Amino acid sequence: MDDWPTVVFECGVSESLARLRVDAHWWLTNSHRRVKTLIIINASLGEKKLYVEKWQFSEVPNPHVTRGRPTPTIAMPTCIWGTEIEGSVATEAPLWISFHTVMLRDPILEGEIDFVFKEADLAGIAHDMWRSARA
Repeated sequence: MDDWPTVVFECGVSESLARLRVDAHWWLTNSHRRVKTLIIINASLGEKKLYVEKWQFSEVPNPHVTRGRPTPTIAMPTCIWGTEIEGSVATEAPLWISFHTVMLRDPILEGEIDFVFKEADLAGIAHDMWRSARA
């Protein structure tokens, strides 16, 4: 596969959050950094909560520094943001995705801006999810 999306959304109701995190690692690692951002949305029907995480490659301490690999940091798939949404309350907001990360260029036209999902936007997603779950 030569064409990879820049942003991936992994969503799950029956799939566990741990499994979605494995999927995030797969997308980021196997795309050879073509996937820039991965958003996980996990719905807990019993608790009526949504868990949302933003994953990207991030520099982390190298746990295996050797003479052959003296680099103190390495790039690893990392959860760099997360929130739990219950009702209209998100523990962390906003969810921010840079325009450049999605489009692979800087914004040049009027109206081209970063994608920002404020607390009300996140609560709206949760509201729509629960309304659909009842239908």
